[in-house]
Amino acid sequence: MANCPNCGSDHIELRQDRQVNWGGAMIGYIAFGAIGGAVGATSGPTKATNFCMDCGTAWQAADIFMVLQAIEQVTGRTLNLSQKRDRNYMNRFIESFSPQLEKFMKEKRSYENELQSILSRQRVLENPSKEPAALDKTYLLITVVVLFSILFAFGASSQPLMAMSIILGGIAISILLFFLGFLYESLIANSKGNIMKKKAIAKQTETAKVKLKSQVPELERKISEMNQEISKVIQEFDQSY
Repeated sequence: MANCPNCGSDHIELRQDRQVNWGGAMIGYIAFGAIGGAVGATSGPTKATNFCMDCGTAWQAADIFMVLQAIEQVTGRTLNLSQKRDRNYMNRFIESFSPQLEKFMKEKRSYENELQSILSRQRVLENPSKEPAALDKTYLLITVVVLFSILFAFGASSQPLMAMSIILGGIAISILLFFLGFLYESLIANSKGNIMKKKAIAKQTETAKVKLKSQVPELERKISEMNQEISKVIQEFDQSY
């Protein structure tokens, strides 16, 4: 049974008129702010305008459902809007408590996002993406040369000796390119400049890892403090019931 959020009456009429005088912007603030994100997506009555025949209050059924669900998930209380005490509790939640809780939730979320960013960067540094093997390019070039040779061989198939010569020539060139590519990559990889560059990169990576690692405990401490602060705020508000 639906009850009016203003007077608690159950003399409710469903109307097509979408004009409301209860809820509005503050309900949207709860639904889409940090509190809404904390309690999760709501599901319930579709948009329908309820009109109280006793006091004239008009509201959306979905708004009432969303607020009551948020209160239940944040404080653990299930309210009965036929009771004045519960209506007052709900109105205090909407008008004064929600903005206060929103502030703490936003701060906590910023710390959590920062921590996730750091952990993500740590994973990247711990498992750097490997560059393609040097010989991959050589094998690709070899394949192209071999295919090129075979195509020419088939094109010259009317002259068997010429076709055989082209195939053998392609194979010989492929082998030569393979060894030249292997030799070149080995010389580059083992050059003094490249070794020094790798050492510099490794040192920078290690420094970055240490710096990121040092930031994690501080953020975890801040998140823990925010959780305690949020629990304290909720407890203090609930004591006013």
